[in-house]
Amino acid sequence: MSAQFPPTPLRPATTTTAPTTTTATGQLATTVSPWQSLVAAFAFGIVVNAASGAAFMMIRGNGSTLFKDSLRLVLVVFLAAAALWAQIDFIATIIDPSRAALSGCQIAVAAASAFDQISRVAILQYLLWAINSGMKMTVEAFVPQGLLLVRLIVGAVLVGMQRPQFNPTCVGTVQILPVAIITIALDFVLFLAAFVRATRTGLLKQMKADSPRAETAKGIFWTMLGFAAWTGASVPMILGLARLQLILRTVVPAVALAVLIGKLLCPNQSPSFSPALLTRGQVSSPPLAEH
Repeated sequence: MSAQFPPTPLRPATTTTAPTTTTATGQLATTVSPWQSLVAAFAFGIVVNAASGAAFMMIRGNGSTLFKDSLRLVLVVFLAAAALWAQIDFIATIIDPSRAALSGCQIAVAAASAFDQISRVAILQYLLWAINSGMKMTVEAFVPQGLLLVRLIVGAVLVGMQRPQFNPTCVGTVQILPVAIITIALDFVLFLAAFVRATRTGLLKQMKADSPRAETAKGIFWTMLGFAAWTGASVPMILGLARLQLILRTVVPAVALAVLIGKLLCPNQSPSFSPALLTRGQVSSPPLAEH
């Protein structure tokens, strides 16, 4: 008689899932490799150096007084705010991911978001002033300014909605997602409004002319394109979704911002903002069209 053995129980099938960590706000976030944090810190460092150096060049221009040159002043505000945003985000990458550091992360994400919003409003204001430089102010010109005021208010609300999140370093998330969506939509609407206004004032046609105004028109045009690219690259950062990779929320917007700053100072792409012209006080755009 052969011996009978009890049947071996079947083991349940196991599935492999990506490791996750619980964020300080109670949300689950995918754990990322340490190299993403290092790359983010490196990208923020580049922006700090580029923005602070460019701001110093703008301030040291030997032309008109800074506070009497509205275009140069608003560019300095943009560059200073961009440098502070990158510096605070750089510091946030070394905050210890623990419950005790939650308040420090909250301060960091709120301050970084505030300077980020200031820089975006400042560069938009520069574009509107530069396009309308030398033009008679009409109702059409005041409509984008009204939208920019709304954008400033929405940006302030977005700053108030920022909440801390460790993914794995300190980054920000939005408490009410529709506020972030509205902010992004307003940025694209203002870009389109500036582009339409530039078309109506003849800026695109002046780019092909052989005159000093052509150089100014090219500078404004490249700045508009740089702002559009920066806005698109910043969508993951502004949305603040925990499932998005850290590199999308930090490195990509930082690199796009660095490219925009480079466009402002590159003589070949934006001659009106080259260091040589800055030292002669020609950062203010000449009239783009006759009265």
